[in-house]
Amino acid sequence: MTEEEWFDSHYAPELLEHLGHRASERKLRLYACACCRHRALWRRLRPEARRLVEVAEEYADGRACREALEQALENAPLGLKTVDRRPFFEPEWGNVPVHITPTSQAERAIRALAEEDAEEAASAAARHALNLLGGVACELLREIVGNPFWDYTPEQAWLHWNDGAVPKIAQGIYEGRAFDRLPILHDALLDAGCDNQDILAHCRGAGPHVRGCWVIDLLLGKE
Repeated sequence: MTEEEWFDSHYAPELLEHLGHRASERKLRLYACACCRHRALWRRLRPEARRLVEVAEEYADGRACREALEQALENAPLGLKTVDRRPFFEPEWGNVPVHITPTSQAERAIRALAEEDAEEAASAAARHALNLLGGVACELLREIVGNPFWDYTPEQAWLHWNDGAVPKIAQGIYEGRAFDRLPILHDALLDAGCDNQDILAHCRGAGPHVRGCWVIDLLLGKE
């Protein structure tokens, strides 16, 4: 896969296959969570199922144990609303109609969060989210991974500027999901001397922005 193909693709499983082992377990798990948090799936989830997503995020960040994740899954066996029974199509099956509904797809995506293997969790979530998210599943992966053909390293001057203002802003965005503050981070980076146009453009971009955002992770030293 070329860099151009990475940014042009509309098929998330293909992008995940290209990444292979280059994405961390944390990144892959947060990607699976991001798919489930998208409004197309999130609105179909009952509180118990939403709690499973939250625990999966905590697990990805090392704040919850495996047992807590399994318990959250056990507590949400019927956590999905039955809202739409129209048949959907599975893209990789071509034009053959199959009786896969938004509800069943959402349920499969949410259950993928509890997969023990992070790569399988991400792959399963992407596959089952495709009919509901389409190309957004790719946008979410690029939001989390960034450009795998480039290696970005933040300069220490940015991180130490103004008593560590840049990482402090980034940490606040991460903890509070306050992605509306990214323009503030953009301005702080400029003042700190950042001239990396990819980083600055991402802070100005419309998103989607989710936990695991490659710029926020870069500034916080998260893998």
